[in-house]
Amino acid sequence: MITPAIALVCMSRRRARTWPRQSGRFFPEATLCVAEEERDEYHGLTKRELLLHPNNVTGIGPVRQWILDHVSSPLVYMVPDDIVGAYGLTGTYANHIAPPLIWDLLVNTIECAEAAGAHLCGFNQAWDVRKFTPLQPFNLNGWVDGPMGVVGRELRYDPKLKLHADTDFALQHLRKFRIIWQDNRFAFAHDRWKQAGGNAVNRTKAAHDVEFAYLHRKWGAHLRTRWAKGTFISKISVERRQHGTDML
Repeated sequence: MITPAIALVCMSRRRARTWPRQSGRFFPEATLCVAEEERDEYHGLTKRELLLHPNNVTGIGPVRQWILDHVSSPLVYMVPDDIVGAYGLTGTYANHIAPPLIWDLLVNTIECAEAAGAHLCGFNQAWDVRKFTPLQPFNLNGWVDGPMGVVGRELRYDPKLKLHADTDFALQHLRKFRIIWQDNRFAFAHDRWKQAGGNAVNRTKAAHDVEFAYLHRKWGAHLRTRWAKGTFISKISVERRQHGTDML
């Protein structure tokens, strides 16, 4: 079991060769979580002991929930294996964040989330500075992926979702806790679509459509999705109120 106050776990699948120059550059102290069958491929990539999950645990929802079930730290960051850049977006141009500073950013963000009463935190999903809105440095009612922090264990990932579990998880948090904590001032770029491995084995248009249909039945008008230029766009539609009845 992993027991530091804040655990940092990097999920990886069939990317042992690319991990050192991608997420390994930015999160060298992360515990790698891989399938038991890939133990030899990932052995020695970090100084930490590998966190091995069963081979039949695949997809975003099942893997993330397995991590939360097997890491005892109350605060957990789960990081994908395809990060290729970290940026600050508050200037005229996006500023590279040096890898030694990233841990401080993660700690500060999850501590802010915990203090605000949020149990889920993350960062801007767009690393284009032109899409940053200075008047909205934080978002309280969206969804996050990439490096994401979870506070506590009150909610669980939907095991049916191998592609869009993060969207569902955020909606669960908005229903129960009213907010998530998304720091729009910072973003992590990833190489998700152009390489093999990772969740690519589960990613087909048909699989996306099946999960979208399930999510729309589950959340109704609180979730909007559409395809654009070969990829999907998901937007949570949840009004955050200071007073009144529950949002959902």
